[in-house]
Amino acid sequence: MKVSIKFCLKFLSSFCLGLIMFLFDSCNDDESEPTVISVTDMVASVAENSPNGLFLGNLLAETNDNSILSFRITEQTIQNAIRIDSETGQVFINDSSAINFEALKSISADVEVSANNVTNSGSISVNITDVFEMTDLTGIVAYYP
Repeated sequence: MKVSIKFCLKFLSSFCLGLIMFLFDSCNDDESEPTVISVTDMVASVAENSPNGLFLGNLLAETNDNSILSFRITEQTIQNAIRIDSETGQVFINDSSAINFEALKSISADVEVSANNVTNSGSISVNITDVFEMTDLTGIVAYYP
């Protein structure tokens, strides 16, 4: 079987043109959906006087396209009382002196979650539970007969 050079050139040019069109169409992402972020608000409870760094839970969030998320607290009841890991959404006590039941029963925070120039918001609520403290006995007089 004898193949002419003209045939080979035609075949190669058609193949290359088809390959270029395929690659161009594959790289054209005009039809992709925009990033959508869904956030689930977080509620946690913690005993008063808990230590700095105590893990409180995760603020859960996800995207429709598995984009990398970024987390940031924008406002909270007591500044710097809690902190959030910007990459994982893990929430921790940042200032244990703010975790005081006698001063405040709960701490709330507004959180911004972002990916691909898209943001959504969520919230964190931390309920503070009372713990018996020796100072609770101040002023009590005991009577022994």
